[in-house]
Amino acid sequence: MSNLRVLFPQHHLYSLILVEVAESTRAMQQLISVPLIIIFVILQIVLFARSIKLKKQLGYPKDKPGWPKRQYVRLLSLEKTEPFLELAIVGFLLWNELRSDYWHLLVGIIAVAPGIFLGRYRVKQSFLEALPEHKAVVVRHTKGELVSLYILIALKVLEQLAEGGALEFPYWLTLVLTFGLVLIVAECITRVFVLHKRYREWVPETSSAE
Repeated sequence: MSNLRVLFPQHHLYSLILVEVAESTRAMQQLISVPLIIIFVILQIVLFARSIKLKKQLGYPKDKPGWPKRQYVRLLSLEKTEPFLELAIVGFLLWNELRSDYWHLLVGIIAVAPGIFLGRYRVKQSFLEALPEHKAVVVRHTKGELVSLYILIALKVLEQLAEGGALEFPYWLTLVLTFGLVLIVAECITRVFVLHKRYREWVPETSSAE
């Protein structure tokens, strides 16, 4: 009995230390992620404004065969910042989910393949032409960007509620969350990579045609 009295306080102290470490880690993650989100949001706003200005200067939308009426000029630098913004929003949440257990890691690995497929498909559907002299591309409007952004914001809100104790996810829902996070991030990274590849392929074709 005396041994239990000795061991119990030690176990209780160890549990308190783990809780303190977990809370400190979450606080540090928030301290890092919030400024990063603000920085990348401001950067995206600036680059988006420049893209709109360039679109007006070049006279888009243009009436070309097979082109939709809604055409968007987007700087490559704007496209390249999107994965960083997504990682700033949900990077720590995704990391915590993936390292929680092997099932979450397995689900994350499985989600990479459809994310890559979706990213390639979206570029195929949206890419119209490259503007190498302006380091920009012309794309058709797709709703994928807004849908992904809304989902990321919703997941971020749910993360805050869960950390505050106001919400508790069932285990199966955490697996769905992990799948969705990896899918969105993999899609975004793939889309930017493939779009940049299409841009680089377009430049030699334009030069040879001239």
